Amino acid sequence: AAISWATNETGNSEVRYGTSSTSWDNYALTTKKDALVKTHSILLVNLSQGKKYYFRVASTDSSGNRIISNEYVLTTLIDPDTTAPEFTSWPTVTDTTDKTAIIEWSTNEESDSQVRYGLAAGTWESYNFETGSSNMILNHRITMTNLKADTPYFLRVASKDSQGNGPLISNEISFTTDQTPDEEEPEITSPPTVINIFETDEGIQSGVINVGIAATVLGAEEGNISVVISWKTDEQSNSELRYGKTSTTWDQYSDAVVDDALVKTHTVILSGIVESQRYYFRAGSTDALGNGPSSDLDERNNPFKEQSFRIEKPSDKEAPRILNGPDIKAVDKGSAVIVWETNESGNSMLQYGLSNAQWGGFDRSKVSTDMNTRHSIAISGLSPTTQYYFMVGSMDATGNGPGKNENATNPSTVHSFWTTDLVDETPPELTNIEVSYVTDTTALVQWDTDEPGNSMVQYDLGNQVWGQYEYSANDSEMVTSHSMTLTGLQIDTTYHFRLASTDARGNGPGTQPDLPNPSEELTFMTAREPDENAPQISDVSIIVQEDGQSVVVGWLTDEPGNSLVGYDQKSGEWSNYAYSENNPELTREHSVTLTNLETNVDYYYRVSSMDASGNSYDTSANDQNPSTEFTFQLDPDAAVDDQITPAASVFLQEEPGAECFIGILIDWANSQ
Repeated sequence: AAISWATNETGNSEVRYGTSSTSWDNYALTTKKDALVKTHSILLVNLSQGKKYYFRVASTDSSGNRIISNEYVLTTLIDPDTTAPEFTSWPTVTDTTDKTAIIEWSTNEESDSQVRYGLAAGTWESYNFETGSSNMILNHRITMTNLKADTPYFLRVASKDSQGNGPLISNEISFTTDQTPDEEEPEITSPPTVINIFETDEGIQSGVINVGIAATVLGAEEGNISVVISWKTDEQSNSELRYGKTSTTWDQYSDAVVDDALVKTHTVILSGIVESQRYYFRAGSTDALGNGPSSDLDERNNPFKEQSFRIEKPSDKEAPRILNGPDIKAVDKGSAVIVWETNESGNSMLQYGLSNAQWGGFDRSKVSTDMNTRHSIAISGLSPTTQYYFMVGSMDATGNGPGKNENATNPSTVHSFWTTDLVDETPPELTNIEVSYVTDTTALVQWDTDEPGNSMVQYDLGNQVWGQYEYSANDSEMVTSHSMTLTGLQIDTTYHFRLASTDARGNGPGTQPDLPNPSEELTFMTAREPDENAPQISDVSIIVQEDGQSVVVGWLTDEPGNSLVGYDQKSGEWSNYAYSENNPELTREHSVTLTNLETNVDYYYRVSSMDASGNSYDTSANDQNPSTEFTFQLDPDAAVDDQITPAASVFLQEEPGAECFIGILIDWANSQ
C-alpha cells in the first residue's frame, strides 16, 4: 500500500502501522525515510492479503518539530492487482507560457506520470519528445519546458502503477504556447477569506497535518489560536501571506507565511494568534518565473487589498456538515462519481464496498486532498451490474471530521448504487451558462454540468470555432458547478467565447458532434472603468436546522462575492462581533451555517460579501454592505422532537432590529 501526504515545510516521512488501533508509540511496525521533503510517499510492503491495517503518518522538520496525523485504516486486496490505472480526472493543460506548459490529470491508484508530445499529431510511439516522473502518485502534474513560442503542440499522457500494470494512455490533446514571455504577476481572482479558526493542539509547534490535508503553520508563536485563510489565482503560483498588528504596506508587515508549492487554490494557516488582538493582512502570489507582488496599488489585485480580523472566541470543534448529497453521478459499467456539499471547506473521503457496513468497516476507500465545500470523488474498477454500498465524509483543516467532533451528517448514512452494463460515452451536458461578473479587465464565466468534468474556456476578439481561439483558461478539477475567471482583458472590448467540459472517461468537446459540448459561441463586453462598488445585499433570511442548535443564514447580492457572517450574543458593529463564519466561494446566492448555538439566547448578526475586485464593507460607500443588524433566538420548545421527522425546515424573513418569532411546520406519519 502506498501512503501519501504533503507538508508545506520540509520534513522526513514516517508511517507507523499495525493490525489493531492504537496510539503513535504503540504500533508494531514502522517505515521511515530521512530525506527532508514536502511531498511524502511511503510504500508499505509484505502486507497480508485481505487484512485491515491501522496507521498514522508523521513528519519532523530540521528543528525537531514533529507533526502526527490522526489514525487511518486501510484494507489490502484479497487478490493481486492486475488492473491498469484509470483516469479520474481527464488530462488538462492548465497553464502555458511562451516556453512552458503544465498538464494535470488524476488516476484511481498511485502511478507514475509520463507525457509524450510533438509538433504534429501522432500516436504514443511516434512523438519526438518525452518527459515525466517515476513518483507513484494520484494527482499528476508535469511541466513541459523548452517549448517554442506561438507554436501548436500535440500530446498524450500515460500512467503505470507500481505492479507494472498499464500504461493507461490518454487520447491526444493539443495546445498552443503563448506568443510573448509572461511578465505579469498572477491575478488574485477570489478574495482572501478566513475560512476556519481553531485552537492549536498542545505540543504542535510548527504545523497541523492530516493525511489528505496539507497546511503550514509559521510566524510568531504568541497565542494558541490558528486562522486558515484561502484565495485563488489565475495561474499556478506560490502562497504568501504577510500580517501584523498594525495596518501597513506589503513590505512593512512584521510576520509572513510563504508556501512555495505552485497552486491555483491557496490555503495558509497562521498560528500564534492572540485572542482579542486585531491583525491586518494581505495575500500575494508569485509564479514560477518570479512575477509576483511588488506594490500596494496593483490592478491585478496582487498583493490583495488589506483586510483584518480579530478573534474573540475560537471554537471550531465540529466537523463540516454535509448540506447536500451524497448523490451518484455518471454511473456506467465500471465507474461512478459521488458528489456532496458541506458548509465549510474540507477534504473528500469515500468508503465503499460490496457489503453494507459502517464508517471504517468498508474494504475500499478513496481520499481527495483538495479543500472544498463542493466535493467530487470518482471511483473506477467496478464490476458491471453490481450493487455497491458507500459512505462519505469530510475533514476540515483542524482535523474535525469522522472520528473527531463528528456530527449526525458527517460521516453520511449508508447509500448504495448499481453499476450498469454500458460504458459512458456521453459528454457532460452544459447548462446555466452565464457571464456573472465583468470588470474593465476581467470576466467571470460560470456554468453547470450534469456530471463532474473539467472546466475549459476559449475566447478571442472575433468569431472562431473551438480549437482556434487565441486565448484559453482551463482547470482540471472535476466539478459540476464551474467557475472560470478570464483575466488580462482589454478595456471596453467585446469578446467571443465558447466553453466545454470533459468527464473522466474522456467524453468532451467534439467526441459527439451532435451534442452542444463545446457550447455555442457567446459574447460579453468589458467595462470602461474598474469596479469600485461593493456587492449590494438583499433578502436576508434564516433557516433553522433540525437539531435546534444551528441555523443557515442566507442572502442575495447583485454580483458574485464571498459569504461572511459576523455574530454575537450582544449587539455590535460589524468589526466587533465575537464570532464569524465564512465561505470563500463566489456566488450571488449566499448560505452560511452557524452551529453550536444556545437556546433562549439573543443572537445579533450582520452579513457581508466581498467581490473579486476586493470591494467590500470597508472599500465602498455602500450602506447595504454589511447589512443592518438582525437578531434571532432559538426556542427550545419549538425544537423538532427526536421522534418526528419534519417535512419542511423553518423559514423566517427578518425585519432589521426586530426579534424573530420562530414557527415550525411539521408533517409526519405513524404506524397506528
